Amino acid sequence: INDDEFVSKALILKIWGLIYYEKYDEIIDTAKRIDFTKLIKKSKKGYSVELNEDSMYYYLLACQNALYSKNKIDLMKQLDDLFNIKEEVKDTLVYALYEANKKFYYKEDDLGEKFYKDILDGNYNQYDYSKRLIGLYKNITTVMLSRLYIDKDRLEEFDKLKEDLKFFSKSKIGERFIQELKITKYLKEKE
Repeated sequence: INDDEFVSKALILKIWGLIYYEKYDEIIDTAKRIDFTKLIKKSKKGYSVELNEDSMYYYLLACQNALYSKNKIDLMKQLDDLFNIKEEVKDTLVYALYEANKKFYYKEDDLGEKFYKDILDGNYNQYDYSKRLIGLYKNITTVMLSRLYIDKDRLEEFDKLKEDLKFFSKSKIGERFIQELKITKYLKEKE
């Protein structure tokens, strides 16, 4: 690991902490210091994020979801603008999930529904991803699709995802995503 790579990873974690502690005024200045190019490596297929996929998860998924839950849409968009390796990572699952989540957050297109269903049906072989993170991506997909079903009053479809949500809610990451999207009360209903 080179120093620039380590610094960029540390800055992403700092952003996560700033969001968690609601120190929003420092986020953009911190994000401007990240050199995202240090987090990708040239590979046979183009670029790979595998060694730094955890950092991509925090920047693209965890930070964005936390900001959405606090209605900080402008900050979300500013962080998106600063993410300057979109073309290089467009074939990664973490980025594709991020793009689908943006449809949900910004109320665009189908809100990401087709993508979410495809992932849960196992249609993700066209993407580059770390095998150790596929379970996390599927769980986040389940959470996002669940919130979409709740918002569209499609509770029968939501009910089919409840067991997976309950399982994911036992982890800290799952608990946080589920709370941030205000799904917890729906898991407790009708028990």
